Amino acid sequence: METMETMEELDRDLIPSNPNLTRLAPLKKRKEKKIKLKIGMDTSEPKAMIYAGDLNPFKDARVFNSYYRGFLSFMIGNEVVFGHMDSECLFAAQILDLLIEKSRIDKVFLNAWLKYFVDTRLKGKKHLKTKYTSLKTLKDTFEKFNVLFGNNVV
Repeated sequence: METMETMEELDRDLIPSNPNLTRLAPLKKRKEKKIKLKIGMDTSEPKAMIYAGDLNPFKDARVFNSYYRGFLSFMIGNEVVFGHMDSECLFAAQILDLLIEKSRIDKVFLNAWLKYFVDTRLKGKKHLKTKYTSLKTLKDTFEKFNVLFGNNVV
């Protein structure tokens, strides 16, 4: 009799009373994936990408917008915040029309204007707000800069 009672006690201890509970299996160790490098692959030195062609910012509004963004990112750093490219293209087209109307289609004028814009309008943390980095804001500075550039004050 004693063995029956001990067997029942052992069963109660080993088998859970709640059927939803089960004994967990030990977790298996996962093998770490090894990264294989290709033969001849050198990861120690970064390689510079060079654009050998001539970039014409006056080609169309999209190219002008890309040139503007690249110029500001180069002058200020990569943390410049811009608006959506499609909404800015309208103002890029207006700026191109303005440059054609005033006979200012040259990179010297454009680069000087963009540098003036960065120096005068994007002081402090203004480059982090699209309100200040928009092409509309750049367009608003054209008349004043055109007069300064004509007087060789820049």
